[in-house]
Amino acid sequence: MERFIKAGKILRPVGLKGRVLVMANSSPEHILEPGSFYIKSPSGRYEEFFIQNASRKRQRQIVCQLKWVDSLEKAQRLCRLDVYQKISRLPRTAEDEFYWFELEGLEVIDTNGKSLGRIHSVIETGASDVLVVRDEKREILLPMVEDVIKRVDTKKGMCMVKLTPGLLEATSTLLKSGKS
Repeated sequence: MERFIKAGKILRPVGLKGRVLVMANSSPEHILEPGSFYIKSPSGRYEEFFIQNASRKRQRQIVCQLKWVDSLEKAQRLCRLDVYQKISRLPRTAEDEFYWFELEGLEVIDTNGKSLGRIHSVIETGASDVLVVRDEKREILLPMVEDVIKRVDTKKGMCMVKLTPGLLEATSTLLKSGKS
């Protein structure tokens, strides 16, 4: 069974001839490669949309002309819908590189073997990405830098980190009850 990942969102129509503005969650190449993307229908089926041409508007924004979407009205029907891509179509990563979706859910343990929680999400920042780690009581923000991230093993579902002095205290906050 083919797996899909949310790759972005259609923001709005551009012009009168059916073009749409797509905001990519990460690199736009993940949406444009290999020239199509998918939209999940209300029934849960993924429908493929072919990109006839595309141009980058901003860093993560792409203006796309889609096959069979040739009017403002058709483009408006796609607004605010999430865009998906087949995981099998994503470019392969280097051995020490990971897609965010591969990290989410991994258990985070420190070098002493203590569990800190699971990776809830990843935040993109200017300097380095940040792991959002949660357990039942708290949220911890860990920078994805060599000094902190020591090993990631997606097959074992684990991320080992080295907590430098003061890091846990500086980046940890208590969660309100019921927050997940």
